[in-house]
Amino acid sequence: MNYYPLTLPITNPLNPNFVFPDVTSIPDPWTIWLPEAKDILSDEVFAWFKEIKSMPHFVHLFYGKAGRECKIHTDGIKNPVPAAINWVLSGQSSEMIWYDPLTEGNIEYVTGSKREHIYWLDNEVTEIARHQITVPTLVRTDIPHKTINNSNDDRWCLSVRFWPGKPWNKTVDMLKDYIKPL
Repeated sequence: MNYYPLTLPITNPLNPNFVFPDVTSIPDPWTIWLPEAKDILSDEVFAWFKEIKSMPHFVHLFYGKAGRECKIHTDGIKNPVPAAINWVLSGQSSEMIWYDPLTEGNIEYVTGSKREHIYWLDNEVTEIARHQITVPTLVRTDIPHKTINNSNDDRWCLSVRFWPGKPWNKTVDMLKDYIKPL
């Protein structure tokens, strides 16, 4: 399985002082910001990470325009980030899709995430799973995946990565008490 909806003791993941970036002049239909965890995450999130003996490693804030999609990619290339907890804050009819690669993909540097990613074209992968994220969800990010914003609303997604990083199966095991039955 490449995703697990979670039941978390967090009512709002956002710091009450956080202000969303202005997107009125952004030409790219899919954009990434890397805010400091302390600037975007609520005290509830930090308390929960402490409870599970982890901490937020870094945070991505994704913005996707209505009706658009990002490229098929993995998060990093040398030591891909295996997992994240995603909160879709708007554009909740969007879907995250995971793939098996048929090729090695192509490496590109992504300015927004400040790291290299491997990308694939649609004909270089086979779809293996698809999920609409409507609650906080543990998602696998070290295999090819993308998001399609099927919504009429722009999509904002808060994605929190763990420290220390663990392989996917160990992350799933660490969060087993929070995984919702499917």
